[in-house]
Formats: sequence, structure tokens, C-alpha cells
Amino acid sequence: YSSGQPFYDAIAEESKLFKIAADAGNVKSMFKFGLMSHKGDGIHVDKNNAIKYLNIASEKVCPGAKNALKK
Repeated sequence: YSSGQPFYDAIAEESKLFKIAADAGNVKSMFKFGLMSHKGDGIHVDKNNAIKYLNIASEKVCPGAKNALKK
């Protein structure tokens, strides 16, 4: 695992699953996918996507989403 590729592949797969759950209305997944989009964790950095998902999570009263939007 010296290249880190299996770990990165697992994170990329995780981001796909969080997006599916977020799009299905899971608020915690919206928050997590928004953070992943913001940081580029397993996916390319996409600030617009991050703001979109974090705003929705914030509107649905997800703890931490409002704080994440401030960063």
C-alpha cells in the first residue's frame, strides 16, 4: 500500500455512496458529501457543490453544517 491507491479508491467509493444518500435526502450524508467536496476528499474540490450540499444540510438543521459554511 505504499502508493496509497487502494486507500484513495476506498475514499472515492465512499464519496459516491455519500452522494447517493445525500441525493436521497439523508442529511448527514449531505453534510459529509459537502465537506468532501470542499476538501477534495476522494473527489475533486468543488466549492459550488460543497456550498449546495452544506446549505441544504444547514436548512435541515444538521449540526456543524452552518459552521462548515463559514470556513
